[in-house]
Parts: sequence; structure tokens; C-alpha cells
Amino acid sequence: MKRHSFALSLVIALIALAIPASAQAATEFSLDLSLAGSGEGTASCAVGAGPFEACEAEYPEGTQLTLLAEAEAGSEFLEWQGDCDTTSGPECEVTMNADKQIEAIFSLEEFEVTLETQGSGEGILECQVNGGSFEPCPESESYPWETELRVFAEAEIGSEFAEWEGDCAGIEVECVLIVEEALSATALFALEPPFELAIAIAGSGEGEVSCELEGGEAEPCEAEYEEGTEVALVPQAEAGSEFTGWEGDCTGAGACELVMDEDKEVTATFDLEPEPEEFTLSVTKAGTGSGTVTSSPAGIDCGSTCEASFEEGSEVTLTATPATGSTFAGFSGACTGTGACKATIEEDTAVTATFTANPPERTCATDPSLCPPPPPPPVGEGVAKVAPSAKVKSGKAQLKLTCTGEGACKGSLKLSAKLKQGGKTKSLVIAKGSFSLAKGQKATLKLKLSAPAKQALAKNRSLKAKVKGSGVLASTVKLKA
Repeated sequence: MKRHSFALSLVIALIALAIPASAQAATEFSLDLSLAGSGEGTASCAVGAGPFEACEAEYPEGTQLTLLAEAEAGSEFLEWQGDCDTTSGPECEVTMNADKQIEAIFSLEEFEVTLETQGSGEGILECQVNGGSFEPCPESESYPWETELRVFAEAEIGSEFAEWEGDCAGIEVECVLIVEEALSATALFALEPPFELAIAIAGSGEGEVSCELEGGEAEPCEAEYEEGTEVALVPQAEAGSEFTGWEGDCTGAGACELVMDEDKEVTATFDLEPEPEEFTLSVTKAGTGSGTVTSSPAGIDCGSTCEASFEEGSEVTLTATPATGSTFAGFSGACTGTGACKATIEEDTAVTATFTANPPERTCATDPSLCPPPPPPPVGEGVAKVAPSAKVKSGKAQLKLTCTGEGACKGSLKLSAKLKQGGKTKSLVIAKGSFSLAKGQKATLKLKLSAPAKQALAKNRSLKAKVKGSGVLASTVKLKA
């Protein structure tokens, strides 16, 4: 039985040797092909010099493949990544001698959009990108394929929107652009026609009207003003006359302020002033002390002159000055209080000024209770410590500070880190800030990071920075995104 088994094994071995090597199972390797990026495209494969067809998941060992990347409309092929042996533009050559991973990168095409304003008028352009918020339009900007760009033309005061030229057309203030190629549009603005200002003078008196523009000095009025101009009319009566009121587009005797949004007509009335009547102002001094009372305008100097006549309607200010050793206690009668007495003379008016003799002066030498307490001993300054790690939120590092030592902590600090710039690694200042803490106080200091620091964090998720400054211990802090 054993001889039969040996003979059978020998026959099987001889048969295996007789089978050609090409008939034995060939080794196959997998091709992991993927597409990536913001754009769209396809990739196909050609075996040797054969046609390009859909790529297989596996190929026999030694197969020579050429991969071809083709971008769709609005996209462009950027590069190959992975196990390409050689690359030439959109073609990637690979020999299947192991499992391969290859990635074709596509991006959306971008097109330049140029927007500008022209014309005799003034205006601005506001842009909305893909339904976002309206912001001032850049003069020239590149946008991805099929971006929806809404452009709104807004005229300045005194101007009006006329029309669009270029890839925007018509007289509507809003233009919608779909970016599928380079575009340009011009908004034309024109000056609006000026409006007339007619000013008439009436009444028994004499006077004139001048104009004040936006808080400037009063000047002779113009016959016409641009739309939206703010004009304040200022009446100026001649001697012996008085301004009594406005008629037309201003009424009453108050301020006349116009916005030139149409033609305006205003009449200013000046009448002769009536002869003024005079009344007597008398001052009486009272109390245990002494002092003087004077007037503005001049007339009262009491002292010696404690009564004077003033025209009706005059505004007279009385000022009381106590003599040495006395205190002014206040006015009574037509005025009250210890401040200046302001009286409008419309009838005979009486005022009493009271002065009080001061008690003997008390000093620190005669009364120790009046002496100030001695100054407190000086307090040392504290030093702020920064926690070894800090989170970064919304582009700001959240540094945790603790004030240590005998006193308050106050100073400034800066963060520096080693970052790549221009192909070299440099130590750059990435944030600055100042602080003020009470003794033992803890607080979080938020520092806005520089753009290079935010880019490094976005890539690596963490960044070591050195802390230096005044009033703070030098240390290292780890920033975490």
C-alpha cells in the first residue's frame, strides 16, 4: 500500500513539472484610486499602449499603467499624489509591482471680476457673494466657478445712479453676475441738479441773512445748493432793529435749518426795537461779617455804590467777595444761594447779600485731631505667572494669569514662537497685551494671534510660545486649537 502511495505522489509531481509557468496563477496587486479637491473631474486607465478605460481594482504584477485625469467644466486638474512612478501634466505612469494608492487633485477654476464707478457723480458699490452679507466691493477680485455675485449701486448725497456698462447692463441699481468667465462692470453716477434758495427781507427794521454750511462760519447765501446740502440761516439785525421771525419754509423765531431736497423760500422779518425802560437794582449787605458786591455789567460796587439803574431786560450778574476773616453766607431776595446772582431786570429789584464773621482758625498745631495720619508703609510689587497651557478660541489665546508676591501685578507681555517664513524658521512675535491684577487675583488675558500663528495652529493643532515682558515671569506656554 505504501508503494502505491509513493508511486501516485511521483506521478503528480511529474505532471506539475510538465505544466507551463504561464498556466500557473499570476500575482495581482490592488489599485486604490481616489479623486479629491474642491473641483470635479474623472480619472481613467490605459494598459500599455491600449485605450483609456475605467480603472480596475486589481492588475497582474508587472502591468504598465498610464492614468489620465480630466477636469470637468469649471474645474482644473492640479496634481497627482501618491504612488506615481512618473508624472507629466494630467498623466501618471505606474508599474504594478505592489499595492498602489494614487489621488488626483482637482480645484474649481477662478475668474477675475473687475468693478468700478465713473461719471460726474459719486457712489459706492456693495457686493453680496452667494447669499452672504453685503460688503464694499473690491475693485478687482477672483471668484470660483459659478459664484453668484450681487452688486448694488448706491449714490452719494447730491448724486444719482445713471446706468451700468459692461457685463452689467440697464438702469436698475442691482446687478446679478454668475461667474463663469472673467467679468467687468462699470456703474455710472451723475450729479443731481442743484435746488434754489430764495431769501426775502421784511419788516420795519433793517437786517440781513447769512448761511452756515455744516457747522462752518456764516457766509453770504448762495442762490443754489446741491441736493442734501444742510444750510443754517443766520439772521443779523442792524443797530436799532431786532429779528422777529421766519415765514415760508421756516417759521417762528427760532433756528432755521434747511436740507436742500427741493427749492426753498424763506422770509426773515426785522422790526425797529422799542425804546427801553429803566429799573433800579439795589443791594443790601447783612450779617456779622463784611465784604463787597459788584455787578456785570458795571453799576453796582457795594462797597460804596449799592444801587444802580439798568435797561429793561438787562441780564445782570452780582458777585459777592467776602473780606478777610469773613464768609459769604448767600443771597436772598431776587436771588438765592451762594453762587453768582443772575437777575433779569424787568422791574425794580432788591437783593440782600449776607456775610458771616469766621470763628478762630484751628490748625494741626493747636488741635492734633486735625493732623493727617502718617502715610502707610510702601507695598512691594507682585509678579504675574502664566499657566503652561492655553486654549485658542476665535483666533485669540486665552492665557490664565495669577498675581503672586506682596502686591498688585501690572505690566505687559508678548508671545513669540518659531514659525516658517519665506522658507526659513524664524522667532516671531505672535501676540501682545497688557494686564493689571490685584494681589492674589486670577484672570484670563485674551490675546489676538498673528496670521502666521493662526495658520500654524490650523495645521498642527498646537504651538509652543515663549512668554516675556514686564511684571511677568518668563515661561513657555502651549497653545491648543
